[in-house]
Amino acid sequence: MARAKGINTLSEFFTVELADRLVAEYGHADAMLSANVICHIPDIHSVAAGVARMLKPDGVFMFEDPYLGDMIAKTSYDQIYDEHVFIFSALSVSAAFGQHGLELVDVAPQVTHGGSMRYVLAPKGSRPVSPAVQVLYEKERAQGLNREETFVQFRRNCESSREALRDLLTSLKRDGKRVAGYGATSKSTTVLNYCGITKELIPYICDTTPIKQGKVSPGMLCCPVCVEP
Repeated sequence: MARAKGINTLSEFFTVELADRLVAEYGHADAMLSANVICHIPDIHSVAAGVARMLKPDGVFMFEDPYLGDMIAKTSYDQIYDEHVFIFSALSVSAAFGQHGLELVDVAPQVTHGGSMRYVLAPKGSRPVSPAVQVLYEKERAQGLNREETFVQFRRNCESSREALRDLLTSLKRDGKRVAGYGATSKSTTVLNYCGITKELIPYICDTTPIKQGKVSPGMLCCPVCVEP
């Protein structure tokens, strides 16, 4: 679709080697932008090194992804599935990209996906660091995002949420009520499989996406996906 609109588009995995090719052909970049992509890439250090190669000395790299702090606070275990290799925090972004000469210079919370964060990085020392960055560092340390026990408690919270959801659905069915799914998403697949929800509890899912209609959901549920009524 991008090519049909005349946009110069390259479909390849982003690596240091690709960054070198792009710089050789087009020069360095003023800005690199990404939304809900970086958390899908296992080799984060190759990406970070490639970004460092691509940027001009005063360039910026801006990306946003689901935010770890919101996931922990809301017990949003539906963020955890195969494509989400990483769930980032400001502390982890700073640590990972800092190894490649990039500095976190700004952050901006987003409402998408139940809570995301936009990170702005630049070559170290090239731009002033927003006060919002230090504020977020302190908030994350206070929340315990740098401590193992926080994630042990998160596991317990996930287990409690799972039992509560199963109890609710079972109770509704016992009362003669029916529950349908709305939106056949990766996140809903995580919830259904983790909670052991079968088609006896949720007989079908509705979705407006044509390519999902007439299919079945992955895993143990295997209920049909229908057109939105």
